[in-house]
Amino acid sequence: MANANDSIPSACEKCGRDFSRRPSLLVSAEPRAESESVCDECRKSLPAKSSFVLTDSAEAAETEFFDEVQVVPASIIRRFGPGSDGDGYKVSRHWTFRRGDLIFTLYDWKSTNLYDTGMWSPRSLWKCELPFDLHVGSKDPATGEEVAKFIDFLKRETSSSEKSCRHCRRSAVPDGNGNCRICNLEVEASEAFWAVIVRHFPEAKSGDLSPDRTIRQILVNVDAIAEWICNNVMPQQQKKENENEA
Repeated sequence: MANANDSIPSACEKCGRDFSRRPSLLVSAEPRAESESVCDECRKSLPAKSSFVLTDSAEAAETEFFDEVQVVPASIIRRFGPGSDGDGYKVSRHWTFRRGDLIFTLYDWKSTNLYDTGMWSPRSLWKCELPFDLHVGSKDPATGEEVAKFIDFLKRETSSSEKSCRHCRRSAVPDGNGNCRICNLEVEASEAFWAVIVRHFPEAKSGDLSPDRTIRQILVNVDAIAEWICNNVMPQQQKKENENEA
């Protein structure tokens, strides 16, 4: 059996401080975890490998698009700060996260007047309190499963400080019913939709629809409403802001 002292570092790999523990000659020589090669003070400063933490934007090099996440842009600013400047063209702002050896990015893509003068300004985008599709990037050795975990993390973190919609995790409106504005609009629109169908088929004795089809319809409607607002309402708000600033 190898001498245990051969596998136990005598000093912290981070700061060089001598370890205060007394080595034991009875411990088998086994590889030690990375956290055991640093002192207590440095260990406290190390990010947990199971968590996502903000890191230097330089680590985003060679990342590429993996998926999209629909979140409230303003909640990203509130939770993670202003982030880093983008390329001034296709990307206005971006955030870089690390989890162990994996790197993840969050950013807008071709969404502001930096790319198309007809779109809203970066300032308006990141003040927006309605859900918006942002891009998520990563690079090897991250997998699709790891990216999905990162997306779940973003949704949890951006809704943790606000009451979330019971249906879609968007920010709930303060009216006591637990829904976000978009889900409330979906309920109202669906009632009007089915009223038209019933009017054309007065012979129908029931209004049954399978649970699976009902859920899928609701999800599609909610996404369509959110997209319509982003494409048609936000540009008009931006136009008014520009006129007021002129």
